[in-house]
Amino acid sequence: MNATSQLTRSPAYRLGAWFRGVSWRPRFTLRALLIVTTLLCIGMWIHLHWINQRRAAIASGHVTAVPILDSAGVAADPPWLLGLFGEPGHPLLIVHGYDDAQWRQAEARLTRLFPEAEIRRDVEDPVLPGTRVLENENVQ
Repeated sequence: MNATSQLTRSPAYRLGAWFRGVSWRPRFTLRALLIVTTLLCIGMWIHLHWINQRRAAIASGHVTAVPILDSAGVAADPPWLLGLFGEPGHPLLIVHGYDDAQWRQAEARLTRLFPEAEIRRDVEDPVLPGTRVLENENVQ
C-alpha cells in the first residue's frame, strides 16, 4: 500500500473495515447452554405437571367442568403457558361428593389448580330434600 491510498481512505472506510472484522455471533460456553436448557426444561415440566393434575382432578368424578362462554362468546383463557400446550380454560367447576371436613381441602386444591375458575359446591337442598343446590361460599 502506498502513501496516497492511505490518504484517500476516509475514517468511515476504516470504521467499516473494523465492523467487518468483528464477529456478531453470540458467544457462550457449553456449560451456559446446558444450564439454560435445564432451566427451560424445568419450567416446561412444571406446566405439564400442572396440566396433568388439572386433568386428573376433572377425571376423578368429583369435579364437573361446565363450559360457559362470556357475553362475547369467548371461553375463559387458561392461565400462564397452559394455553400453549392446548389446555382449555374452565370458567365454572361444580364439586360433588365432599363432606364439610373434606370440602375446605378440596376447595383450596382446586383453587390452586384452576385459578381462572369459579368453584361451587353441589349440596342437597335442606328445604326440599332430594334436590340439589349449588353453594358458593364466597357470596354472602
